[in-house]
Amino acid sequence: MTRHPDLVFVHAISQILFELLSMGKKFLFFRDGTEEYDIWVQLDQSFRSNQSDLSSLFIYTPSGEPVRLSEIARVDSGPSYGSIKHVDTVRTITISADAFRMPGPVLVMKAKQILNKLDLPQGVTYQFTGEDENRKESQIFIGRALIIAVLLILVVMVAQFNSIALPLIVISSVLMSVMGVIIGLIVHDRPFGIIMTGVGTVALAGIVGNNAIVMLDYVIKLRKKGYQRNEAMILAAAVRFRPVVLTAVTTVLGLVPIAIGMDIDFSRESKILFGAASASFWKSMALAIMYGLGVTTLLTLFLLPALYSLVEGGKERLRGLFRRKEIVY
Repeated sequence: MTRHPDLVFVHAISQILFELLSMGKKFLFFRDGTEEYDIWVQLDQSFRSNQSDLSSLFIYTPSGEPVRLSEIARVDSGPSYGSIKHVDTVRTITISADAFRMPGPVLVMKAKQILNKLDLPQGVTYQFTGEDENRKESQIFIGRALIIAVLLILVVMVAQFNSIALPLIVISSVLMSVMGVIIGLIVHDRPFGIIMTGVGTVALAGIVGNNAIVMLDYVIKLRKKGYQRNEAMILAAAVRFRPVVLTAVTTVLGLVPIAIGMDIDFSRESKILFGAASASFWKSMALAIMYGLGVTTLLTLFLLPALYSLVEGGKERLRGLFRRKEIVY
């Protein structure tokens, strides 16, 4: 027994105890198709409930010989030197945890509800970091990206139509596409994921804006040929009906495999899988585009001509009003 301490290093013992008693140790991984899941082992609570349990733990030497911890070390309990951490000169205590059986945002919301009920001493505050902080940063980034996308669409349309009113009509259809996104998430009982749902909403803005521009551009061409306002709108809706609907249908059909969680795996006998983790990650984006595009397709064919009629009718009434004033003068 006297040679055991020479065979086991102190830092090796501490590392083994840390892995067994705290977070555990990565042992193997399980592969399900293209997905890999880590398998972690941890000492059961019944074997680490008191000091005598720790003394009876077996530690393996580099040669593979099992040795009881009590044979190479003495287990004592007592105070230890702590560390005081500061962030921006403010004393800080970090508490970490992993979400279990619920999404991270839901867990943070419940934790905030509990903390808000506590009567914290003066000067004591709390802040959520980690995944919650990353989620907020992603939310800000996606929001800015959506605003920039809308502004770029607006600038291009102002240059194309030489008008402010017509681009606002297109932007209104882009904003109303969010209604379809919300409907899709409600129907499938999914949260508004900042990353994938936000990306889907930004992509949807480009598709919807393109359909609206095609429709209005054709209406303007018909007006230049001498068609009346109502005739131009009806003819434009009839002519552009097929391209707009086909664009929506082909896009939706292309996203159906992602929406139902289908994944193709060539490493297994079953080539087609459903419910894979990678497919679920993209599902929110697919649902956002599918439902948003479905709703805005109807808006493009029916509501967009109505908005155009209101805008052009308002312009004509304003022109008539100014002409009457000039005659009276």
